Amino acid sequence: MSESKQKTAPESRINRLYEAFQPLADRYGYSFRRPVVSVGGTPTVLLLGNHSSGKSSFVNYLLEGTPVQDTGVAPTDDGFTVILFGEEESDALGPAAIDRLPPEFATLRALGPAFLQHLRVKFRNRPILRRVTLVDSPGMIGSPDASRGRGYDFLGAVRRLSEAADLVLFLFDPDKPGTTGETVDALGTCFRGLEFKLRILLNKCDLFDGMYDFARAYGALCWNLAHVLPVKDLPTVFTTFVPQRSGAREEARIDLKDFDRHRGDIVEQIVHADERRADNLAASVGRDFSGLWLQATVLRRLRRTVAAAKTLSALATAFAMALFGLGGGWLAWRFLHASGHGWWHWRPLAEGRQTICYCSGIEHSRDTAAAVTAAGIPAAHIDGTTPEAER
Repeated sequence: MSESKQKTAPESRINRLYEAFQPLADRYGYSFRRPVVSVGGTPTVLLLGNHSSGKSSFVNYLLEGTPVQDTGVAPTDDGFTVILFGEEESDALGPAAIDRLPPEFATLRALGPAFLQHLRVKFRNRPILRRVTLVDSPGMIGSPDASRGRGYDFLGAVRRLSEAADLVLFLFDPDKPGTTGETVDALGTCFRGLEFKLRILLNKCDLFDGMYDFARAYGALCWNLAHVLPVKDLPTVFTTFVPQRSGAREEARIDLKDFDRHRGDIVEQIVHADERRADNLAASVGRDFSGLWLQATVLRRLRRTVAAAKTLSALATAFAMALFGLGGGWLAWRFLHASGHGWWHWRPLAEGRQTICYCSGIEHSRDTAAAVTAAGIPAAHIDGTTPEAER
């Protein structure tokens, strides 16, 4: 991209907008969620799901040619893999990998060294990577507390990558239709405000024995999603499979035409994710600056309220001192008490001097005496029934 085009690119204008408003954000203690975007960058597609749901197989299908990701029934990867285009193929693992990623991924540093030990970056010369960056993830496992066993904030990583992504594919397979603990946690907490990016896939549909088998799995998935997603209407569930070997179609016991169509719809969305990138950037910028406006507005009004309260307090004290100087000590006290500024202003007016406070009733007098005493000023309640000796 030429220098002139870089300056006029939407990403450049967005970066300049963030730079212009950064002093205001610092002034009000606001942290932008996406302060930098790469100029001319490719959109990002994140794949999530249970282990053995076909995430890595789907990645290999998109990349074509020699498989890039390991696949298998058992979990084959314990970290996140970012796959980008590169003329020369190379891999980076661990803390060094983060330095080779576009600026959108910079927030992953906040997850700490433990997460970076589970981050891998792969550069491959595959046609689709010229148009999109793919992010593969470790399979989600069963225990609700399993994230502790990973040694890093797994759900935090899912949230940050979902924010950076332009499209999120969440894959399920017939054996585990939404029942693992991490899946429930991720769907329930990681996509608030990002639902428009999420696509639900019921994968491996070529393994069903028949329509009855398919209907049971599809119904179980929808039932589980209804109890997890914070929406009344369920999103579309794309029923798909990945052709992996010749002859598999002939061996299938169910018609695969509709599953082919759904897979084609998903591939089409991935290939044209660049159109979503502009919309997602606009939505991200809108959320950021709406948050800045809200925080700045609240703090400005709070400061004005505090300043007004301080001014009113100072005026009340000054007026009371004037009354005291004219010999109206009891009137000064009544004024301060009635104006809501009370006995805590009395100390600078009458330190060490005996003072009488006339209250509106016996209970009021007792409460005032108790409050003044609690502040370290000796005080006592007196009313018409108080014995002469006590007076």
